[in-house]
Amino acid sequence: MGAIRQNDRAYRYGGDEFALLLLGASSNHAEEVAGRVRVAVREAVRVSPVGGAGLPFGASVGAAHWPADGPGKADLVSAADAALYQAKRHRAARGRSAAEAAPEAVPGAILDAARDLLMASSADEVARVTLRHAAAIVGARDGLVALAEEVRDSSAGAESTLMRQLAGMGRFEGTGPPIRRDEGFWGRLWSSASVLTEDENGKGVLLGLPIPVDGHVSGLIGVALPAAAVVSPERLRMLDHLAALAGAAVQRLVPAAPAAG
Repeated sequence: MGAIRQNDRAYRYGGDEFALLLLGASSNHAEEVAGRVRVAVREAVRVSPVGGAGLPFGASVGAAHWPADGPGKADLVSAADAALYQAKRHRAARGRSAAEAAPEAVPGAILDAARDLLMASSADEVARVTLRHAAAIVGARDGLVALAEEVRDSSAGAESTLMRQLAGMGRFEGTGPPIRRDEGFWGRLWSSASVLTEDENGKGVLLGLPIPVDGHVSGLIGVALPAAAVVSPERLRMLDHLAALAGAAVQRLVPAAPAAG
């Protein structure tokens, strides 16, 4: 880890928490290391697929010093924990202030979706998580998430003409027929590569968004809403964030196709 010195030690403490042992470091040096760690975390996320979704990420750091904060391990861990949670509260307060000043701040629901998608271990799980969050964002009871064949089988190539429904709820529950490019509403959504809506003869409205993976459309999110439903621009932006996160999650899980030799 480039943020610490060669003779320092880094340990996974549990979950998303890590412990650094800075041998012989002063308080000033500990603050310098904390700053480098925060920068390293931001940069690592920024260049990852998740960073492309434009969501804010960061790290909180708490430090304890021997012997000023205690003579033993338990005392030092307790003092570092207290400093860590104080840093977290300070970060949260700054985030609330920024949200009040900037209407474009990312809603908590999208941060929850990001967390859940980072935990997904398969394309099917990505689809289920994405559908659950999409339905919650717009209050839909009917919806689906489909992914192109190459997402589940890298040997299918990048120009697939079929998508398979991996998650469905309400009237779309089950697997459903394959989606073909340019055929029907979902096929037109695939080709358009943009948000699409369609009136269902006064019975309701279909709303769909593409899921981008590595620069091309490799999936879609679709919901059916009552005819009188209104989806605000803010909710559409949330769906767009969700689609980007789903694409990043898929890209993380799908192995790159082997290069031709």
